[in-house]
Amino acid sequence: MNLEERVDWQAYCNRLGIEDLQDLTRVQNGRNEVVRARLANGRELLFKHGRQRLANRDGSLLSEGLAYHAFSQLGLSALLPRCILHDRKRNLLVLEWVGDTSARESWAGQEVDSIKWASLGVALARLHGATDAPPEWAERLLGDFTELIPSADPVVPDDLVDYPSAHLQIIAIIQADSAVIQNLKRLRTPTDVCLIHGDARLDNIIVSGQEHPKFIDLELARVGDPHFDLGTLLGSIVEHATHQFPLGDDTRASEYARVLLERTATELRSVIAGYRAEARGASDRAVGDEAYLSRVAAFVGVHLLHRSGALAEEYCAETRLGRVLAIMGCSFLKNPSYFLRPLSLDASHAWVQEGRGLR
Repeated sequence: MNLEERVDWQAYCNRLGIEDLQDLTRVQNGRNEVVRARLANGRELLFKHGRQRLANRDGSLLSEGLAYHAFSQLGLSALLPRCILHDRKRNLLVLEWVGDTSARESWAGQEVDSIKWASLGVALARLHGATDAPPEWAERLLGDFTELIPSADPVVPDDLVDYPSAHLQIIAIIQADSAVIQNLKRLRTPTDVCLIHGDARLDNIIVSGQEHPKFIDLELARVGDPHFDLGTLLGSIVEHATHQFPLGDDTRASEYARVLLERTATELRSVIAGYRAEARGASDRAVGDEAYLSRVAAFVGVHLLHRSGALAEEYCAETRLGRVLAIMGCSFLKNPSYFLRPLSLDASHAWVQEGRGLR
């Protein structure tokens, strides 16, 4: 099958023995061909066809298929769609359809419900708690965790050819501060390890009725640091706020970050509270000390850098919002209290009080 061509889904379903196909609906996805299929008995499936091969000629959905297999082995069916088939030859996944309403879409414009937001933290902590001992093969076959951390290395001549100018601008912002470079290098070494989602944004969490939130799109799943996932989720809340509260013409990046944190304080605190409550009961992880909170905040910065890069790729140029996200990301990396203090989560104050016997 030529990956550049669309799949004849009717014929493919017939080969799988699915003969009661009622209709097909194409789902928006830039990198892959994604189709929702409804069967006569009311069952719904999602077909995901990767259009590209990796450099080693593996299908682009190989890691995602392996990730579903790993999570399935660990009994996490309540938190993920069920992977019915991973067709490696055709670079294709057949998944259980779990809905198309993301947390971002579902709760946009609604009055903030702290219980709903806490449920996202609880679900993420459950995913991490169940994967403390990932399958032995997962670390070898899934991607390297360090690939998720923006490079802190200086630009080399080949980069000037490979990277568009907007990406080079982001690299220049990172390279301008040695503290940012040092912290990016530090984050590449996990302080804790489990199987992580790798892209736990609001857009990749489906919410439906009274069911558990479900995580979709496991293309970046790997064995890595759970702080990364929590930082990504919190960072996506901050990022989403940029659409609700647009950047003013004369607003500085530091002032804008404060506004976003104040406007999203309830959502952010609720997610953290849900995660910490579940993690404390499910594992021996230290989830309340200053080092923990600072590391999570640093990964919020990593997410904002990634989204700045995504904007640069989408528009093939630097945008004002993209530049602000990059500056904000570096601020969180350089000084995590930049994120923690507006949320009253800076542990240093409590630590000082305790040291002076004031508690």
